[in-house]
Amino acid sequence: MLLDNFKPELMNLTRSLWKDGYEISANLQVAQALEEAALQQFQVAVLGAAMAFAKTTGVDLSKKLRALYPEIRIIILVDRYPLQAALQGITQAVEFGLDDSILKPVDPSVLIFSINRAIEKFKLQGENARLLKELTESNDRLGQLNTFQSKFFAMVAHDIKNPLTAIKGYSEMLLRKLEDPKALQYCNTIVSSSKTLETLISDLVDLAAIQSGKLRINKQPMDFAQVMREVQSRVEIYAKQHDIQFSVKELPSIPPLVGDAQRLGQVLTNLCTNAVHYTPAKGSVTVSAEVTAKEISVSVQDTGIGISKEDLPKVFSRFFQTEKAQQMRKGGFGLGLTIAQEIVASHGGRMGVESELGKGSRFYFALPYGAGS
Repeated sequence: MLLDNFKPELMNLTRSLWKDGYEISANLQVAQALEEAALQQFQVAVLGAAMAFAKTTGVDLSKKLRALYPEIRIIILVDRYPLQAALQGITQAVEFGLDDSILKPVDPSVLIFSINRAIEKFKLQGENARLLKELTESNDRLGQLNTFQSKFFAMVAHDIKNPLTAIKGYSEMLLRKLEDPKALQYCNTIVSSSKTLETLISDLVDLAAIQSGKLRINKQPMDFAQVMREVQSRVEIYAKQHDIQFSVKELPSIPPLVGDAQRLGQVLTNLCTNAVHYTPAKGSVTVSAEVTAKEISVSVQDTGIGISKEDLPKVFSRFFQTEKAQQMRKGGFGLGLTIAQEIVASHGGRMGVESELGKGSRFYFALPYGAGS
């Protein structure tokens, strides 16, 4: 749109713009310009209505056009004289956020350059708006998917847990009564598989709780050294079955902590069983604890397969497993570390990993004294 109440100037600029291939709507009157603006959308408006004497100034018209089309780009042509009116026009253009202000008489090449910049800005603004809309829609879909996923996990876990409890209970009862070796072998397989499935379900329940912000953490004064000893007694058996040397270094005197003993035991068990699982036979897994002035730090060091530098940033992500780990793993969703990190964070602690591919890994977590109090 081109508007100027000085006809010779309007005709001159219109010819120049037509020659350069622009589609022009030229107007002498403000009312006529507003009527056309109401009927079609313009990318750029070049407004040359007199700043000092017109009933509707260029800035006034700019406000009306922006009310119709907020994305329209506006260039204002300012009368050079009187000087005070020219300064007022330029100042108002800057304050209102117009794209450019050009003093009359206008050099067509200068105007064309300014129009080109305004059109680029118009297109960029439109592209940004499109991308923002797509991002918003994508986030909405992702939010709906996460909600569905959380509900699905919780529903599946609940619906499977009840029959699984019955399968596990009856099979354990049969173990005590069966005498036939083959039947005992089959029953042992049922018990073992039901325990694996029980672990998977627990991971899904915990993940659903984390996503909904409802992970249960029962904090109270606890003996963390006792938690470590209980984990050691359980993992030693598992490590022996896999021909792994499992050891816990002599524990220092650990001050009382406030936390969830069961959940922290879950964290340490996960780190230890992972270390055993991903360490080849004849390897070793070592657990140690260090007490500082502010926190206790626990680490699990193994001589296992290790993790590449590329995969290290992803190890605490949901469902992530390295390619090598997937080849070795017999079951699991890759949720253990995600859940463990969330439990440690809920105690005000931190968790990390150091690893080198082919040489082993060290997972660690630190808890402040009085965590959660």
